[in-house]
Parts: sequence; structure tokens; C-alpha cells
Amino acid sequence: MTTTTLITLSPDELQAVINAALHPLIEELGRMRAVTGPKKDLLSIEDVAELSGFHPQTVRGWILEGRKMRNGKIVKLRVVDDLSARHSIRPAQWDAFMSNFRDVTI
Repeated sequence: MTTTTLITLSPDELQAVINAALHPLIEELGRMRAVTGPKKDLLSIEDVAELSGFHPQTVRGWILEGRKMRNGKIVKLRVVDDLSARHSIRPAQWDAFMSNFRDVTI
């Protein structure tokens, strides 16, 4: 035998229930936006340094010399080909580079 319970809420009460359920999610989204900032088409070395918590010179080393994975393989951070001395990194290239180090604590 199945029992069905009917709960009646006014529109204001329903809105309060929805707001209470969404509030923690909205706060978390705000924290995530504060950390990541607006989405950029290209990242600078300084952007990558800030995202990773490493010094910009370390990021330059990843571009020029690479970073050693646990298995000993060297992986370089790929940059956008340009004629300037300033390196630009696509967010997808940054994500691909860091996916090699997911098990490493930064």
C-alpha cells in the first residue's frame, strides 16, 4: 500500500523553499568565479603562474624545458605561435598540460 502526502505551498512559500535550496549552490558558484575570473581567449605567463601558484619563471621553464611526469616523460607547455617574445597560452593547452599532473599536489 502506497501513501501519498500532498503539501500545499503558497507561491511565496515555494519561492522561499527554492531560494533556500539554491543559496548554497549560488554561493559556491560565486567562489568559483572569484578564483577563476572571467574566461580569457589567451593566458599570459603571469596568468598561468597565478592559476598554478608557481612563479612566472617556473612557467617559462615549462614552456622551454618542460616538466617531468612521474613516469619520467617530459611534457612541455605548448604556447600559441607568434612572433613576439611574449608567450600566450590557450586555456585548452593549459588544461591539457595540467591533465598530465592531476595526481601531483601543487
